[in-house]
Amino acid sequence: MGRRIGVLREILDQIAQQLSDAYDDLDVPVQVVPRAWFNPTPPCIDMWPGETTRDPNSAAFGDIDGGYVVTLRARVSTADGDAGQDLLVAFLDDTDDLCIARPLFDEPTLGGIASSILVEPPLGPFQYPDPSGEGSLWGYTWRVTVLAIQS
Repeated sequence: MGRRIGVLREILDQIAQQLSDAYDDLDVPVQVVPRAWFNPTPPCIDMWPGETTRDPNSAAFGDIDGGYVVTLRARVSTADGDAGQDLLVAFLDDTDDLCIARPLFDEPTLGGIASSILVEPPLGPFQYPDPSGEGSLWGYTWRVTVLAIQS
């Protein structure tokens, strides 16, 4: 008998899939990875379990631990500062097709594994080291809380 994949892994995979699909439709070359990515090719969106992996404030109806918390990070290159800033502004702007929250709000059940999703306002900007050694990356992080459907 095979190992069952946990809900948190499914959540990370589905968030990455929804973002990838949204950017593929727009023909934007954004690398989207369902885990922390230490060698990105910017622009890159990666994610991992949040500092607190569960949000007890969202617990209800027999769910003791509450929603699953995911940290989502978008990074762009500073090699072309104007283009990188324009892309970050698009990721942040909820009226832009590149908005990071838009694909998650468009399908908040994450393919049927969630009852709802909350994307909090982003934090940043932050400067990150560029693993290629060619300067730095610039980006924002979002806290995403997912209420999984209990089975």
